[in-house]
Amino acid sequence: MNVWLQAGLIAVVVVVVVIRRLRGEPLNARDLFAPPVVLTAIGFWSLVRHPGLGAGDYAWVAAGAALGVGLGVLRGITVTLFERDGVAWQRYTGRTFLVAAGSLAVMAGFGLLAGRFGLAPDARPVQLSIGVGFLGEALAVGCRVLVAGLPFAPERRGSNRTVTLVVVCRFGNYGCRMTSIEITPEERSELARALGDALNPLARAVRSRETGLPEDRMWNADPAEVALSVLATWKVVDAEVKRLTAIAAATAGSYGASYEQLGAAWGITRQGARKKWPEARPAAPHGTLELFGGTAELEQEAESGDWRWAGVGADGARGAADRGYPTKEEAAARAGAFLGEHAAP
Repeated sequence: MNVWLQAGLIAVVVVVVVIRRLRGEPLNARDLFAPPVVLTAIGFWSLVRHPGLGAGDYAWVAAGAALGVGLGVLRGITVTLFERDGVAWQRYTGRTFLVAAGSLAVMAGFGLLAGRFGLAPDARPVQLSIGVGFLGEALAVGCRVLVAGLPFAPERRGSNRTVTLVVVCRFGNYGCRMTSIEITPEERSELARALGDALNPLARAVRSRETGLPEDRMWNADPAEVALSVLATWKVVDAEVKRLTAIAAATAGSYGASYEQLGAAWGITRQGARKKWPEARPAAPHGTLELFGGTAELEQEAESGDWRWAGVGADGARGAADRGYPTKEEAAARAGAFLGEHAAP
């Protein structure tokens, strides 16, 4: 492909992406990661085909790629994330463009430095430079979405294939893992058929109440009106599914499943599971210890299962556990020792 034509196409793609993100767009996992991965792959392919590159040249290119990813991560931190229509959205901010401008200056300086040490100018493919920057941004944004427990937007077009997405990341002090379960096209078709069979009698009942007409006449109406009636019935089904989902989560929680496990089953983070099902986990057990004129409260943490204590001695001194204990008895022993040290004279 002609070099100028290739550069023009890349510029158009970048401008379109920036404009969409400046206006705000739903976050789709494929749209977030596919463009930077493709650009980066094309850049590496161009690099491999470049004749006469030595180990030193590849070292400079690798350092530049790592720097580009790092600057992309920094830019991704400035992107605004929010929820709309039940899915994650992103929008560029003024800080995003400030970081982008600074990144261009840094990369330009790095390129001049690499050139002074002998790296050929055409050994730095523009696709690679742009791709690694957007890849770093995508990694930062993707991790922030998972940490916030926000769902990615669905694909814009249907597909006969199902993709299992597994993302493992470390962002600050947060860890996250998102999984989805594969189903075959046959299973999806069977599920759609079963849901349709379950919907039909409910749709007839809802339509009958809305129109007050017998069954042989209640569907004789404008097609849009009929479609809206069916849509309203799906809304009823959706609400019922959410209720049954909450019951399933509470059942799992009653058997000891943690919010981390609930989130993994649903493909969201622990924080997202806690927000979605705040009552899924039973209230933490507790107890009261009264010794030497003082009182201590014992409480078990819902997530870890460890026991902690907090107490007030007879002399008014206050104390609390600095860590969790594996058993209630050990926490009670520590609390008792504290109350004994602060007994009434």
